[in-house]
Amino acid sequence: MPDPTPDVLHDVHAFLDSLAHQRASPEAALAGLPSLRARHPGADIDVVWEQQAFDGSTHFDALIRQDAGKTISVSVCQDHALPWPLRGLQRWKDSDLVRVNGVVLSVADAIAQLDVLWERVPLMQRLVDRCLVDEALAREPVDVSVEETQQALDAMRRGRGLLSVADLEAWMKDSGATWQMLEAMATQLARTAKLRERTVGDRVDEVLAHDLRSFDMIAIATAQARSEQTAAAVRDAALRGGRSLLEASQHVFAQGRDGEIETSLRRVRRHRLEAAVERAIAAAGGAGDTGLLVGPVPVGDGHLLAQVLAVEPAEPRDPELRRLVAARLFDEWLREQRRGAHIEWFWGSVEGTRNVAG
Repeated sequence: MPDPTPDVLHDVHAFLDSLAHQRASPEAALAGLPSLRARHPGADIDVVWEQQAFDGSTHFDALIRQDAGKTISVSVCQDHALPWPLRGLQRWKDSDLVRVNGVVLSVADAIAQLDVLWERVPLMQRLVDRCLVDEALAREPVDVSVEETQQALDAMRRGRGLLSVADLEAWMKDSGATWQMLEAMATQLARTAKLRERTVGDRVDEVLAHDLRSFDMIAIATAQARSEQTAAAVRDAALRGGRSLLEASQHVFAQGRDGEIETSLRRVRRHRLEAAVERAIAAAGGAGDTGLLVGPVPVGDGHLLAQVLAVEPAEPRDPELRRLVAARLFDEWLREQRRGAHIEWFWGSVEGTRNVAG
């Protein structure tokens, strides 16, 4: 076709101006296109559009195709319309912190989560997990009862030591929390618990049936020395002198090895033992018998000795143990979700923070 005449360009401009002025929908634009084509049967005219995420508006372009593969594009931007430099931008508010798979977490919601969800987990990962939980709950909603919400609130209060009304009110005053915020947080906790149950399913029994022994509760004494020589001296004092590990540590410490020995007493599930200590226990027979002394083994920047004080075999019906296994399985599910999530932070350099917690 020949170059478009001034009449074609004039009418195309008027058509686009009308669409912009009327804030027309794509359907309205397509409906008006046949009459424009009818006035110019020799012109190959089409219309395309783009919806702007920044303000929700629709921008139209007219395409006038020519021979030899050339195409003329005509567009109109009204004074009130989105400026050209902002086309294609994603809209976000100052109160938005992160968007994960299209789910936006506000700064206020993020701060509210810090004190109540997923203790001892890196902050950024915790916030990403919140978005992933919200996404899953939006996809497959769960209902929680008033009783379940109250139970979640009571658990939250116990976790923070807010056992009296006065303690709770003092904490609310210090933190600026409202009763509405508390109810929202408790509801979120209750819904997350329901999601955990749905996600984990019957796998708790499968895990315990496969590896129950790894959840034995072990009471253990440890002594960590800075040097291998000091650790060996503690071991010799325990084995040759008939002393416990702690007594042997005190004996060696009293001989002048000031500041070189750190001791502790703790109860820990077998699977949470330091890997080197668990291997040493296994090498010594694997039973973890009471009184068993292992080490020294290199751990961190020192050498660790451990003595088994007591072993409580894991009980598969123990509610605390079942909650522990369920939480572990849910963490594994969240880890898989993070690996496949599109994460975009709204602070610092957006490009530099993509998938930083994935």
